Amino acid sequence: MHNRRTSNGFGANPINYTEIDSYFNLQRYRPELWEIQAINKLDDIALDCYAAEAKREAAKNKSK
Repeated sequence: MHNRRTSNGFGANPINYTEIDSYFNLQRYRPELWEIQAINKLDDIALDCYAAEAKREAAKNKSK
């Protein structure tokens, strides 16, 4: 799902429920609620990591 993530020009967008639903439909799998919640939590962590990296890059470029 990450490879199909959209962007808003400032960074990556969260994986939306439509994409999650499409993925599971293609897999012919009906996820449990906790699985959807786990995907959302992991996605939040990934986005936080991307934001932290962007902040480090911006600070590095500013100091040049």
